[in-house]
Amino acid sequence: MGNTIKVCHICSYYENILFHNIVSAQRAFSDPTVFFFKPAGSAVQYGLPGIDEVNCFTQTDRFFFFIKEKKVYDAYTALYRNRAFDLNFAHSLFANGYIAYRARRDRGIPYIVMVQNTDLNVFFKYRLSLRRTGIEIARNAERVLFASEVYRQKFLARYVPERYRPEIEKKTMVIPYSIENVFFSGKAPMKTRPEKTWKVLTVGLICDNKNQITVAKAAEKLRAEGLDIQLTFIGQVKSPLIEKKLKQYSFAAVEPFVEKEVLKQKYRDHDLFVLASKTETFGLVYAEALSQGLPILYSRGEGFDGQFEEGYVGYSVDPRDVDDIAAGIRRSIASYPELAKNTTAAADRFRMSLIAEEYCRLYESARKRG
Repeated sequence: MGNTIKVCHICSYYENILFHNIVSAQRAFSDPTVFFFKPAGSAVQYGLPGIDEVNCFTQTDRFFFFIKEKKVYDAYTALYRNRAFDLNFAHSLFANGYIAYRARRDRGIPYIVMVQNTDLNVFFKYRLSLRRTGIEIARNAERVLFASEVYRQKFLARYVPERYRPEIEKKTMVIPYSIENVFFSGKAPMKTRPEKTWKVLTVGLICDNKNQITVAKAAEKLRAEGLDIQLTFIGQVKSPLIEKKLKQYSFAAVEPFVEKEVLKQKYRDHDLFVLASKTETFGLVYAEALSQGLPILYSRGEGFDGQFEEGYVGYSVDPRDVDDIAAGIRRSIASYPELAKNTTAAADRFRMSLIAEEYCRLYESARKRG
């Protein structure tokens, strides 16, 4: 590749490890800057060169999209008045993409944009007055990215007007998120069918969207049928009420979030991974579980669905249907050896180095077109 490409990552979610991984994996071939905009009063989280943390709007501004976005764009313009970028990377279509859209219009900077769960399940779904803006952001992007084919199809079929669909569809591209290298250090042991107790793991925020109560009900149903299932829920508690309800199940344990090295061992200590989120852009934890040899159950029609052929490393389930989750666990148990043997090789597609190569090619192509 020619000169190092200067990329500004416009990212209001940079505290999420998903976005750390993207930026970290690209340092070898790009010169990344992160424009991390936050509400007034937010504490500095990083204080590192290349990560510009800007407090530029109020919590009330969130209710007024264009007022908030103007404040953010003014902050972006003031900060980078004398900086030149080859490309902006907006890490969501609406909140971040609008800034990139304005920068292209005013300064001629090309941009790519990633469509997130919030874009589809909040902005497009409920904020109808903003749909036209979202389409304009997509039309003016060099590329419109998705972490999964399911979300790409959902976006095109539900929200892109037919007259714009060919134009936007040719810009779309699926690039999954990557997991940290720690999950590839040391070979994961091959899983074998347990003799008696099936240890089932869920990793994710303890909250309504992650849907742990429904999983617990499915496990309770299976236990009543004679299956010895023990559940472990690992994650930061966002809903004390859900945590309280989970602790009422004698076969379930709720544990706090742990560091990646510890989590890696937690995966290895279990037999099956189940996460039936109501909505999910991608779900790094599915890929992490695969890397440690666990077959997985994932939400049908959400981010991880379609990453692999059904029944290759696990099964999709309806997150709102206790019976379907229970059936998915039964299927996983029945085909456990076949699923388990495919897991670790399947996880290779989520290595940082491979995902970084895709972005390297994408950036060079976008720079040439822009």
